[in-house]
Amino acid sequence: MPHTGGCQLPGARCAAEFTQQWAHALGKVGYLTWGAAEARARLAPMAAELAELVRAPLLDEEEARQLGAHFASAWFRGPDVLRATLRVIRMHGTELFEPADPARIIELTGEFAAGYTEGLRECIQREQESLLRAVLQTSQQAANALRASDKRFRTMFTDAGAGIALVALDGQLLDVNPAMYQMFSTPRGGAVARPMTDRKSTRLNSSHIT
Repeated sequence: MPHTGGCQLPGARCAAEFTQQWAHALGKVGYLTWGAAEARARLAPMAAELAELVRAPLLDEEEARQLGAHFASAWFRGPDVLRATLRVIRMHGTELFEPADPARIIELTGEFAAGYTEGLRECIQREQESLLRAVLQTSQQAANALRASDKRFRTMFTDAGAGIALVALDGQLLDVNPAMYQMFSTPRGGAVARPMTDRKSTRLNSSHIT
């Protein structure tokens, strides 16, 4: 009796044909970041799993959800990606994975979509956590670098043989180093917080640091 429906190729070739249809559909929605050959290579194992799920006496719902989650974690992402995938399964699943009960295809797409949604949520959560860790690590590194830089400056400021005065943009004298006190033969103490320009001469003198 002649074969009147379904894939007339051996099982492996039917899965390969399904993979071809799947990759083509995903390529049309524009979410693939690889070439066609690599996309087919990534999809082929999942197409084989789909075929097993379709042909099994009973649908393994957990395995179908795991397959959907794996599909999301493999960087096939976006609402159009899922929509295109479900359309391919519905349109070609029965034809290529014979014998396939249409009701099984409907059940499979439901579990696959549920797994995809949950898998995508988990992927996004992991990526957000990874990004947060990177931001915190960068912030900590910046804080450590700032502390190290400040420590080096304070060491240089304190140990310098030349007098150094720290002056704000408005002319306010903020601090002077020990060498500056020594230059003016002034006992060490807190620098007077006063503008250097409040006197006729703008040159630093002992009256500013006593």
